[in-house]
Amino acid sequence: MDAPAKNQIHVTLPDGSTRELTTGATGLDLARSIGEGLARAAVAIQVNDGPTQDLRLPLDDGDTVRIITSRDDEALGVLRHSAAHVLAEAVVARYPGTKVTIGPAIENGFYYDFAFPEGVVINDEALAQLEKDMKHLVKQGRQWERWEVSRDEALDYFRERDEQFKVELIQDLPADEPITFYKQGEFTDLCRGPHVQDAKGMKAVKLTSTAGAYWRGDSDRDQLTRIYGTAFFSKDDLAKHLDNLERAKQNDHRLLGTKLDLFSFDPISPGSPFWHAKGMALFNAITEMWREQHVSRGYGEVRTPILYRPEMYKKSGHWDTYRENMFLTVPDEEGHQFGMKPMNCPAHATIIKTRKLSYRDLPVRMNEQGLVHRFEASGVLHGLMRVRHITQDDAHIFCSPDQVLDEVSGVLGFVRDLMALFGFDDYTMELSTRPEKKIGDDELWDRAEAALAEALVRNDLPYTVNPGDGAFYGPKIDFHVRDSMGRSWQCGTIQLDYNMPSPERFDLTYTGEDNEEHQLVMIHRALLGSMERFIGILLEHYGGEFPLWLAPEQVRVLPVADRHLDFAREVVAELRAQRLRADVDERTESVGRKVRDAGMQRTPIVLVVGDAEVEGRTVTVNRRGSDAKESMPVAELVEQVALEVAERRLSDHVLAALQGTPTE
Repeated sequence: MDAPAKNQIHVTLPDGSTRELTTGATGLDLARSIGEGLARAAVAIQVNDGPTQDLRLPLDDGDTVRIITSRDDEALGVLRHSAAHVLAEAVVARYPGTKVTIGPAIENGFYYDFAFPEGVVINDEALAQLEKDMKHLVKQGRQWERWEVSRDEALDYFRERDEQFKVELIQDLPADEPITFYKQGEFTDLCRGPHVQDAKGMKAVKLTSTAGAYWRGDSDRDQLTRIYGTAFFSKDDLAKHLDNLERAKQNDHRLLGTKLDLFSFDPISPGSPFWHAKGMALFNAITEMWREQHVSRGYGEVRTPILYRPEMYKKSGHWDTYRENMFLTVPDEEGHQFGMKPMNCPAHATIIKTRKLSYRDLPVRMNEQGLVHRFEASGVLHGLMRVRHITQDDAHIFCSPDQVLDEVSGVLGFVRDLMALFGFDDYTMELSTRPEKKIGDDELWDRAEAALAEALVRNDLPYTVNPGDGAFYGPKIDFHVRDSMGRSWQCGTIQLDYNMPSPERFDLTYTGEDNEEHQLVMIHRALLGSMERFIGILLEHYGGEFPLWLAPEQVRVLPVADRHLDFAREVVAELRAQRLRADVDERTESVGRKVRDAGMQRTPIVLVVGDAEVEGRTVTVNRRGSDAKESMPVAELVEQVALEVAERRLSDHVLAALQGTPTE
């Protein structure tokens, strides 16, 4: 390509075509050069595969540019950020004297934190009024104007308005970072952007809730009021989102855990669930599947202690990087202090250290349903989702460097297979790179990051990069699943570690074909995350409507009268002989009442036995989610249920629950 004229630049579009623009042209100019319709629909741009940026920014010669419209996923974040600014405009207009802080877009919405004047209370009525104000501002028409200012100009602007939070933010910005203002209507804010062109696309806005917050997350700083909201490009999308929010309230795992008698919590042991018999049935069903899957993939299960002397954590690097999250004992009579393990990796490295490995022994795959403890502040504990007592579905793979790609690929396939069993078919991958606080040299990190990226490409898995969020010992791939209500959860993780096996740490080696000692590579991986959190996610994902293979009670037998009790017990005995979870409802209640109670417990299969059933050695089968009733011989029923459990199917009532269709 010829060099562009002095006042011209060339940019490339995703399809490989190029456009010639005037020097200084913006993303909006590019869109307009393609067509006025695209210019009107444009929300933001992506330049050279970087982060989403503002349409108003000038392009450089040679840039590759993707124009983002409302059809693209990234557009919602831009729209919601702009909605947060409209909220701030409405707040300061209705409540003069309010101080503004920050208002980012977040998963499924946005928030803005405010310091309100004394006496102002933001309740449901106030939220409704602010929402009306926002819609009025949008109807009036709002366009966003962006410009850069000097540090002094920015400080003067906010000092004159007594906006101390903005002044602090500006003072903490790096000296070389450009400072930008955005203005819509009469409201001007300190902001990096990006923002939409105008508010025409802001057709569906909803303020959802409030919460307390501390300035910059510090409990010693100012207490603020956080207003949450969401925004969509269409009213239908908003309606679907609000429906999911309502489902999320009804499916709260803490409520379902109590209702279904699965677990409880007690302040006698904060952040530690007490598993009831039904909860353990669920826990063990997942564990049994987990063990079978690991055996079939060549893992060997291990078990390691909970208490260790600090020397192990100093060797692994956890003592310097993770000690504040550990529970430590007081010194014993010999003066030794112990720490409760916060993760299993140093213990598994200790096991490997006992073995003299040859290249023929590799890879070594070991799994452990390891009990770990981590100190979580009481304010962040949240049912099963955030606990101190954690059962990790943990494993580590010790291999040679040339086995890394195959082993990482194997784990990627493993986690996808597991998620499919639970009905998770919508997921994304994220590659997290070296954090600021890390161990090991950059050459090892370069090698590890490149290997994980290559594994993702080899397996045709699109991914995003999360800079600086890797573990302190290595980069990682995180597996994010989307549940039936559209919420994203980070479950599986794969971490590639060249550091812990190094001579400076555990010095883990194997003898190669050349009879020389070589350093092992360590792959850390968890597929479900933690058993506690994953069960909490499952409860909400299914709304308590577990598939038959997972249901704490799979079959309940209902005798019509006392004379049918013996036969009902025989049926249960035959089911239990096949390791199925079955019970008899022996209460002297009506069959209708017993059926309703079984429904409240989400029991997938209810069997009714009366005179006809006793005489014919049959059962009348009621499946959850179906109005059909079927009579069949006991042996046939037992065989059918055992097969369905063995195959771990997702039954119709579960699929209905995942679609948000109630089964009661």
